[in-house]
Amino acid sequence: AYDIQILLRYFLSGISMSIMLRYFKKSFFASYLGSMAYAFCGYAIYTGTKHGLFLVPMILLPVLVVAMEELISKKKWYLLTVLTAISVLSSYYFLYMNTIALGIYFIVRILCTKEYRNIKTFFTRGLIITGSYLIGAAIGSVTLFNSFGGYVGSSRSSGGSVSSFLSTTPLFYRPLWLSDFFIGFLSDYYSPGLWLRIGLAPLALLAIILVFTRVRKKEIKPIFLLLTLFCIIPVFGYVLNGFSNVSNRWCYIYIVALIFILAEYLDDFRSLTNIEIGLMCAVTAFYGLIIFFTQKHRTDTGLGAFSLLVITLLTLLILNNDRFHISKKAGQRIILTITLLSVILNANMYITNTQGEVPHLNNYVKKGTSMAKMSATALKYLDEATKDEEGQEDK
Repeated sequence: AYDIQILLRYFLSGISMSIMLRYFKKSFFASYLGSMAYAFCGYAIYTGTKHGLFLVPMILLPVLVVAMEELISKKKWYLLTVLTAISVLSSYYFLYMNTIALGIYFIVRILCTKEYRNIKTFFTRGLIITGSYLIGAAIGSVTLFNSFGGYVGSSRSSGGSVSSFLSTTPLFYRPLWLSDFFIGFLSDYYSPGLWLRIGLAPLALLAIILVFTRVRKKEIKPIFLLLTLFCIIPVFGYVLNGFSNVSNRWCYIYIVALIFILAEYLDDFRSLTNIEIGLMCAVTAFYGLIIFFTQKHRTDTGLGAFSLLVITLLTLLILNNDRFHISKKAGQRIILTITLLSVILNANMYITNTQGEVPHLNNYVKKGTSMAKMSATALKYLDEATKDEEGQEDK
């Protein structure tokens, strides 16, 4: 039953992303590709196989964004209310993160849209959002106080005071954090640490270049830059983790933004300019330099991630070369195949990798032995010893 539950959550994550992308009028192909990359991203593979609860915010956030957009553009508040209630019933911890994400989206959306960029719209929409949230929280209030009380009484809320955090935590992460962050874009095995795991298909990395070379939705660039900043400064990990300690469990929010970027610019990969191709070659070369000249990353996993990036780049070069007459459908099949290959290999490299102190597969027990291991406590052995003593006395 637990296996089925986890598989269902992966499926619902993809469905949720499809709903968001189709709502924003992305093509069926872009929605399918983005949903697949999202549902099996590094964060989902890492957290979903260990803690199924961590897939819940991945399911809720995309549809919450749709609800927020409905409220901003059409003043329809009921969808946000219903989803807020579901979020409260699911997890107060992740509702807190999703609320910050929606707040960022609301502010950027208002500032980047001329039609909404006025005080009246900001406050009227803000009041509707507040009311919608309060109604949703009231509907789910039965579990709100329990989950919040559990959070306050747990180790998550005992990370120390703000003054203690400021006195012990540096302004930036360790020097190699940025290189690990960059490599971790493609490989889930490499993580800077503190739950920051991305592990997306190479197309998602190359699509970021188009954010700066092509003008589309004005909201994309500031949201991407802001969330990237959150990834490299510890204080944001502290705030988004509920002021307990530095943790980047919120990085699924960043992945939602990256997948939207991929879907937004997917069709543009067939009409790249020479400058864009040059930038993509430079990014690929830089990725390769880090892989080959750092012993930490010069492994089978690192080389595998780099190989996928090179294959993706070569495919884009072929698609943009007039000598090759490749139809749109054929090009989509090629891109889909590469993305599927990236998802499968990334997951396989992470699950089966034997590098490091503890291989991932060692975290699990053999099927049918979990109850025996869970019940193998000191009290059980004490009870058995007592029964043996009683048996000897009877004899």
